[in-house]
Amino acid sequence: MEIKTSKIICFCLLLLFVSQAKALTIISDLDDTIKVTNTRDLKEASVNAMFSTKAYLGMPLLMEEMDKYSAGLYYVSASPRVLVNRIKRFFRKNEVRFDALYTRSLSQMGEKKQFKIAAIKKIISEVADEIILIGDDSQEDEEIYSEIKAQYPDLVKAVYIHNVYGEKPKSDAIRYVTALDIAVAEYEARRMSYRQVYKVAKALMGTRTTENIIPKFAFCPKSLSDFTKFPLSKASPLLLAVNSKVVTYCKLRPSVD
Repeated sequence: MEIKTSKIICFCLLLLFVSQAKALTIISDLDDTIKVTNTRDLKEASVNAMFSTKAYLGMPLLMEEMDKYSAGLYYVSASPRVLVNRIKRFFRKNEVRFDALYTRSLSQMGEKKQFKIAAIKKIISEVADEIILIGDDSQEDEEIYSEIKAQYPDLVKAVYIHNVYGEKPKSDAIRYVTALDIAVAEYEARRMSYRQVYKVAKALMGTRTTENIIPKFAFCPKSLSDFTKFPLSKASPLLLAVNSKVVTYCKLRPSVD
């Protein structure tokens, strides 16, 4: 009888814990965050939007691993709605799962910032207790995410900005060069396991073409000091190995200027 009572108490405590757990939702941009687009070159960006399914190496894997401990994965893209099928083809090709995709209607084409803020607020109001925001420095993501963080300071657990064009930081967001930067930050935040970090590092170290990590148009670090610094941890050797590989590639890469 005592054993049965103990089991009931444990079950009730488990239900209480689950009910109190907060839903962590990941909200991400698409172009030059996950997908290689080169948004600052209108001609190339247009071609890539229509025909390319190329992703930044390691990013689809990273999103898959983050999705394992999140309550949902949402994409908010300023792309026009007519490209939805092209975007979904990109997701299928790179095996990227998502819960919802937000794109702009024709009537919203002149309202990129307003559209993204409204979409993120809608997600927060409907499904999110806590959020992680992922974007890039090609357009207005950093400003948009800063505004969201100012309005929802307790909800925003992390902001990651892809350092695509080498823009000067405009906030305290964590800037990433490779998917491993985010993985290590998530490991430090105790959301991602070392095994998951290792999977991302292995994918980056395994490629023979570093251009799959940093395309020709993107900022290419030539010093380890160009990367975000993290506290020493078990993941540090993985980060050093990948960052050193990138730096070596960038020093040898012909200048695009």
